[in-house]
Amino acid sequence: MTENTEQVTNNNTEQRGFIGDPLTAFVLATQPGPGVNIFQGAYGFTVQDSTINAMCRDQVTNVQNINNYYQGTPDSDIVLLRERLNPILNPARKIDYCLVGTAGTGKSAIAVSLAQKYREMQPKITLAVTYHCVRGQDTSNVLKIVPTLCYFLALSSPAYKAALAEKFQGDPSLSADLPLFMQFQQFFWPFQSLLHEGPAQIKPIIIIDGLDEMGNPAEWHAFLNQFEILFNKFPWFKLVITSRPQVELEISENWKKSNQLQRIDLNTQNDIHSDIQAFFDHHFARISFTQIAADDIEKLVVKADGLFVWATTALKFLEQGVDKDYNFKLLLDQDSSELSQYASLFALYKTVLEEHFSDTNALMHFKAIMLTLMTVLEPITPQMLVTLMSNRLESAVPPGVTSQIVDWLKAVVYEKDGRLYYHLSFQEFLSFEESKYQVQPHNEHLNLANGCLRILDGELKFNICDLESLFLNNYQVTNPSIQNRVDTYLSQALQYSCLH
Repeated sequence: MTENTEQVTNNNTEQRGFIGDPLTAFVLATQPGPGVNIFQGAYGFTVQDSTINAMCRDQVTNVQNINNYYQGTPDSDIVLLRERLNPILNPARKIDYCLVGTAGTGKSAIAVSLAQKYREMQPKITLAVTYHCVRGQDTSNVLKIVPTLCYFLALSSPAYKAALAEKFQGDPSLSADLPLFMQFQQFFWPFQSLLHEGPAQIKPIIIIDGLDEMGNPAEWHAFLNQFEILFNKFPWFKLVITSRPQVELEISENWKKSNQLQRIDLNTQNDIHSDIQAFFDHHFARISFTQIAADDIEKLVVKADGLFVWATTALKFLEQGVDKDYNFKLLLDQDSSELSQYASLFALYKTVLEEHFSDTNALMHFKAIMLTLMTVLEPITPQMLVTLMSNRLESAVPPGVTSQIVDWLKAVVYEKDGRLYYHLSFQEFLSFEESKYQVQPHNEHLNLANGCLRILDGELKFNICDLESLFLNNYQVTNPSIQNRVDTYLSQALQYSCLH
């Protein structure tokens, strides 16, 4: 649900700072098509008569709390950031980087840390955008990335902004529906020299986090091919990609063999084990244990097997346990002798869940709740979850039970900015690991849709926003605005039900 407004609003992203109204900046305030169509394909901002979206800064969606991997641990103690990744921060090095690693190795945490450090280096360089790809969300659509990059590059470069606006006005047919190579052809190639001319020249850095969660292998190949051409032609651009290893198959051999692209494998870096050790040392200093030996922490580092998500989940499990020493012993005794890549992590998930869901009834409610969280179109609030669970077609969960189970799940389902999130590896554990916790989502969309229809039937009414006139466009509604009225008169569950 978006608001048409004369002001730029920040829907679900942190706004990257700029001066002035983007509509004025692009000379698009009265243009019905040319300037609007391309930005309708981007992600996160709303403007009059159009949705301008820009997935920028450090938006977190359905990933572990990426700021918490390193949060609180002094930068000087983080070997990976201090040594291995330090060359990436050198603005004089005209090299693109591809950081690969399995889920939970801290790719998104590194992307956020790099972005923060790049901001501190401005104006020597310009962090154009940090784009976090999330499977199942709008940011997994490969066609949205070019409009988003265009938008933020235009905010950084007045010359590019003016040329792009002129392009839109001259060709009303342009839109974000164009194939990817045509988007590059129309919105990048004619103007890239403008970004590097005159006193306003910039050195743009683009961070793409989780490329493997955007599109499919054919789209990865097309995307990477276009960026290879871009950076060969304009070497003052800099790209940092994080991804699971499978994306590497779509990188051309020429780019791999060139000095322009450097690969960093997070799974083979001994620095990660040192960083996990530093993470445990820092946080265990504030947790009260009856007795804990240095070699016990080293055993946890070995069990983490280079996965930061294991370390953070284990820490939450310990912090929230009634008997911390007993939970610590459970972690040390955890069996992860299988050869599976995620054996240790999945064993940890089983340990966490076993604490509260050994009972058949509790297990049934847990599965229903997780199926809902895995099926919703966007992260939802705890109260929205309570309402949706009580309106399910099958296996309805009483409100008090839902709240209790969410509280029990804090080690694996966390709340950020009022909404519930979980790591992708936890979804994979529930979906593919054969255990009593495995869920079958086949009919879950039907259950959720039925719950939404029940909410619509019970809460919708004529003129629900109490408008003085029904003949106004959204942006013409003032005192209060349409968005304020929506927030006042529509429950969060009703707002979500209108989207599903």
